[in-house]
Amino acid sequence: MPTFVAEWFWQLQASPLAGAVPDPAAAAVFSADMVEGFCAHGNPASKRLAALTHPVAELFRRAHAHGIRHFVLVQDAHDPQTPEFFAFPLHCVRAGGCDHPTPPAGAL
Repeated sequence: MPTFVAEWFWQLQASPLAGAVPDPAAAAVFSADMVEGFCAHGNPASKRLAALTHPVAELFRRAHAHGIRHFVLVQDAHDPQTPEFFAFPLHCVRAGGCDHPTPPAGAL
């Protein structure tokens, strides 16, 4: 991680959700690639990525309890022949359905 990113990250202060989102009806939670194919199986799954599932799930729960009702979960899923695999290792391959869906609620 670049030094300036680490310095920025470590200076962040916790903020109550109500302060950050005063009007839950006008807010949404956006999540990208929190899928089994990245967090638990395949490339680039790792313990580091798997460790993100519980904090993300807690954020979802807190956001919902605060009144946020709009959640966008963008999920990577590829045809087995996608050209992306020339540049990146095989990951999130779709075979008649999503083989690597969102982790179960207990994991998230």
